[in-house]
Amino acid sequence: MEEYIEIRIKKRILIVIILFLMFVIGATGWYFWSSYHPYINIQVSEGTAGDNLKVAAPYIAYSEKNGVPMAASINLKISDLTMQHEFMCKSIRENYICSDIKLKINKKKDKTILKYYGTATSLDGKVEDFNKQITVDYILNADIKYQ
Repeated sequence: MEEYIEIRIKKRILIVIILFLMFVIGATGWYFWSSYHPYINIQVSEGTAGDNLKVAAPYIAYSEKNGVPMAASINLKISDLTMQHEFMCKSIRENYICSDIKLKINKKKDKTILKYYGTATSLDGKVEDFNKQITVDYILNADIKYQ
């Protein structure tokens, strides 16, 4: 003889449970979406890498969206972008005595490209066209403004 357990739930209680679960799932999704989409503004304007070395720089400002803290991976991407620029400035300081270099930030597919272009005077006094780029394998959802 088999015994079965019978569970009886009223329709009203079932609807309340389903609505509660939908609210919890929606709130969780909203929280994660907000943490991965903070407000990020990048302003590219004139900067320096040392004496007589003009290099446009990305100034990055960010804040949380809807009171939700930013995801650690987004913070890491912002730090990486800043470090990539600092490495370029270090390379310019070590190889040139004078420069006038601009920066253009492009987004293509799943990549962000930092394109540096302009003129620079090498250590031996030759004026050269400077054209280098850094490609990173992510895109920041940022508003980019040039000054």
